[in-house]
Amino acid sequence: MNTETVTGIISAVATTATGLLAWQAARSANKAAHESAQVVKDADRDRRWNALTPQLTYTCVARDDGSRAELRIRLDGPIGLERLDRVTVRIRDDRPNRAKSLLAGGPTAEEVARQVWGPYRLNTNVENVNPSGRYVTFPDGVVVGEDLVCALEDTIPPPWNPDRRWWADQVDGMPVRITVECERDAHVPWRIKKEVPVLGERGAQQVTGRLMA
Repeated sequence: MNTETVTGIISAVATTATGLLAWQAARSANKAAHESAQVVKDADRDRRWNALTPQLTYTCVARDDGSRAELRIRLDGPIGLERLDRVTVRIRDDRPNRAKSLLAGGPTAEEVARQVWGPYRLNTNVENVNPSGRYVTFPDGVVVGEDLVCALEDTIPPPWNPDRRWWADQVDGMPVRITVECERDAHVPWRIKKEVPVLGERGAQQVTGRLMA
């Protein structure tokens, strides 16, 4: 093989290598640009999602002898969020990890999970409430300025300790702890946690007066 041939081969290899490096550099640049654009897009989406977080007002009023209550959740905004398409209200327990601290020979984790640990559960005779009174779904959602109304009833003592006096002592003065899951169009659902104090009817009238003043 003569010198010219060798030189030609080396030149071709060098050209190919240079072209490959240029292609890899361009590919890396395109990938970095795409990733940067995606980061900006995700950040913008997150900002918009945060800006549209539903603004909710809560009122819980005990009725009759306190064995029932009415929880109202009003959608107040924000600007840009005219309505929610679907809302689910869930009653939360006083201690999320209660089942992890079970004693041997006591109730099972499943039994503890079924029990609503709080003063009220959702009235199980109302449409779209699950059998344990744990959550209710509003499939038609709600528009700004309107209320979702949840009928509540006393929680019952757990089956492993049916003493009502003991149970009343456990839940006396506790707020109603809820999670409100809000759905709108293609947005990721918002899950808003709240502890709502239970008012007597007189206290509710005072709150209403302040809101209207």
